[in-house]
Amino acid sequence: MPKWTPPTPEELAGAEARIAKDKEQYQAMKDNFEQLKVELEDTFTKNLESLLTPQEKQVIDEGSFQEQWQIYATIHEREVDNKIDAAREKLDSFEEKLYMDQLALENRKLDMQVATNNPDMDLNAFAEWVGNDIPPRLMAELTAAAGNDRAKFVELLVAKYNESITPAKKEDDPENIDQKKEDDGLPTDISGIAGETGDIDKQDGNELQGNEDFLVKSGMYR
Repeated sequence: MPKWTPPTPEELAGAEARIAKDKEQYQAMKDNFEQLKVELEDTFTKNLESLLTPQEKQVIDEGSFQEQWQIYATIHEREVDNKIDAAREKLDSFEEKLYMDQLALENRKLDMQVATNNPDMDLNAFAEWVGNDIPPRLMAELTAAAGNDRAKFVELLVAKYNESITPAKKEDDPENIDQKKEDDGLPTDISGIAGETGDIDKQDGNELQGNEDFLVKSGMYR
């Protein structure tokens, strides 16, 4: 997997400058497209005869109304519709490129946000986790929680990633058992209690045994 690196401020500034220039070009293309439609329709209306081939002129002069109408439709498609469609396709293609460039810039800004806010995180491991290990249910939950706020979505992703790599504390860990006893006001060492209280509940000389059936929780959100 390619090494993931956050963007530099210079990279972001250069991308923003290119997008700003492309936005100006896109607006000019839109204006030209609208002007082209008007000009093509005007040319068709005012200079129809100049657009006819010799064969089409003969049909206009001698053909039936239906044949004449078909000639008009054919010329309009050739001289107006096809040229408008070609210009629209070019405009749509540029618009799609502009949109993708803007999305890429937004993503790189989020990359920088992640790197800045999480300086100690393994960014490549995080990127691999995002690409390969997110269950669909978790993705749906995070999407619903973040709404349309993509920055919030990334924050939630980072939080879940950190949860996934943080080992869960086991309740049967000696330190956790002692801590729970302290929290409950119980002694952490019970080795001498039986003797001091008259050897409570001796069973063939066996000492009291603790319950070791504890639920081990996983830190991986699944």
